[in-house]
Amino acid sequence: MTKENNNVIPFTLRTSSEYYFRGMAYAESGNIVQAIEDYARSIELDPMNADAYDYRGRAYFFSGEYTKTIEDSNQAINLDPEHPEYYVTRGLAYFNLEDYSQAIEDFSWAVAVDPYCADAYWLRGLAYNNVFDYEKSIQDFSRVIEFEQDEIEAYIDRGNTYANDEQYDMAVKDYSIALNLDPDNARAYYSRALVYEKVGDQLKANEDYSKAAVLDPEFKNKK
Repeated sequence: MTKENNNVIPFTLRTSSEYYFRGMAYAESGNIVQAIEDYARSIELDPMNADAYDYRGRAYFFSGEYTKTIEDSNQAINLDPEHPEYYVTRGLAYFNLEDYSQAIEDFSWAVAVDPYCADAYWLRGLAYNNVFDYEKSIQDFSRVIEFEQDEIEAYIDRGNTYANDEQYDMAVKDYSIALNLDPDNARAYYSRALVYEKVGDQLKANEDYSKAAVLDPEFKNKK
């Protein structure tokens, strides 16, 4: 049994940084509401804290409040326009609002600030795919692969864009590369099965559908 120490001074948060870092901890643990409260307190104590606006915007994003994400991202960008992640955060909000042209603009700002921002190329590739600009989508996924040659999901996403553009041989090639990197990737098997089916190779399609279903029950009823 421990003795109570009445001389212990309780720790009280006082600075913007302290609230900011506790907000990050709350967000990591999944407590988004408390994270938003701490980021708000951080901003109140230091209205010039661009990161606090950005991270509150991310918290709003994860709670589905995309308009508030955009508002906070605007503040972060106004304070520090040379930070690529702020554009990425805002671009993601626009993407989820299906405003793909605005999302593309933000991801383009991100790569203008940092030409090596792989996330921005990847997300812009997804946005270009959604507006049927397959050539630019493929270019962006290829750039991601230049940066990260073992990035399995980038090969799958590029393969999906090739498939949408009816470049089926290239799509199969990308799915196969993904499977060489990860032989247990159900998404790659399922995507390749769809392409095999489109080109009339039902035998190979059935084999890949079966492998996908075994690896991930989610794909069982998607054939």
